Amino acid sequence: VGLFSINQLAKVNATATDLSSRWMPAMRVIQDIKSQIARVRTRELQYIISDQVSELDKYDKVIANDLVDLKKMQDEYVKLIKTPEEQALYDEFLSLWDRYMAEDAKLRAAVRADDDALAKQLIRGESNKLIVALRGQVDKLVKYYGEGGNDAAKFGDQVYNSSRAWILGLLVCSVVLGALGAVLITRWLVNTLG
Repeated sequence: VGLFSINQLAKVNATATDLSSRWMPAMRVIQDIKSQIARVRTRELQYIISDQVSELDKYDKVIANDLVDLKKMQDEYVKLIKTPEEQALYDEFLSLWDRYMAEDAKLRAAVRADDDALAKQLIRGESNKLIVALRGQVDKLVKYYGEGGNDAAKFGDQVYNSSRAWILGLLVCSVVLGALGAVLITRWLVNTLG
């Protein structure tokens, strides 16, 4: 019973470790990436409405810093990828992000050239389609990790419930067998000793 209990506890612990070292960190980093993308988009909108070169310079620096932070988040996330499905979802995200950043460069160039009409057209056109697609791709990753975490938690619950039933059953069997053994030994002793 003791060895069985220890083995089952190890399975429950493995599930808890999986949740805390895989599913939850990946979900956190993906949510951070989603927030950072929204930050970059907000900065672009601020960029468009800026009317002074000093403001543009400021937002260029802010966006550059945001992109550095995003890169750190992406580097952290890449270390958490475990399956081909995750990699495929992330590869699609990267493809969309590269296209989005190409649009960002065009947008900022239009603003710097003082071409407000083109800047508005760019922010409302392909850039907007790409930001929507990026959010959708990140949402797919969030869903993947949410479902994976839920599945891991359900597995842990199943192992716990199954283990509890087996341990209780084994304890009852041990008590019954111990009592039966005591009765048999007592009978033998009474018969032998008279």
